[in-house]
Amino acid sequence: MYQKIYFYIDSQYQWGHGFPDSVSESSFHQEARQIFQAAGWKVSSGRLSGESDTATKGKQSLYLHPMEFSGVIITEEVPELKHILSSAKTFRLRSVGQFEIYQDMSDQDYAEYLESCRTEIIEDILANYRTKRKNQFIVNCNMAEKIGQEYRILRVNSPDHIGDKAYMYVGKLIEELIADGRLRTGATKKGLGIRTAVPSDFKNTPELFRKGSEATT
Repeated sequence: MYQKIYFYIDSQYQWGHGFPDSVSESSFHQEARQIFQAAGWKVSSGRLSGESDTATKGKQSLYLHPMEFSGVIITEEVPELKHILSSAKTFRLRSVGQFEIYQDMSDQDYAEYLESCRTEIIEDILANYRTKRKNQFIVNCNMAEKIGQEYRILRVNSPDHIGDKAYMYVGKLIEELIADGRLRTGATKKGLGIRTAVPSDFKNTPELFRKGSEATT
């Protein structure tokens, strides 16, 4: 099982000030590298100035900041890492935080999962864009992210959720609903707004409203 883990440590580093000198900084990073390399992890240097190292082992990854080592790793690895970190001389392991569970899921499996939720997601979109009046619209609500969070799966290969496929999938469905008329757009003082269509929007084409309603039942 993969899980978001934080190994909280105390080193000579202080937030906002850094290390007291270059010697203590170098000693910390050198020991951290040696500890993880000896345990079978690969350690890569930060690509930008000021970035800490990153330790990886298979699909596991830990960012080695001098205040905490954090990342997504296999939960069963925690006891061993606690043991080896407890022997460090340039820092002290203070505590361990265990948070969200992550799935080892491929892009294809994730896409199939989202498609299996298509009907439910459309129902949520229409419910969230429903307004009391035809001249009332919802503006700038980040609906794709709001609804996408309900269906998002935390994945090992996408730990930072940047451009999460659930958000993009919901966004695509919103565009489809606008195209087929089940969502209506309108200009407002705050920009383009969106609302869910009502039966009177289809007075000339009632069969389209019935078709849209049947698609979400």
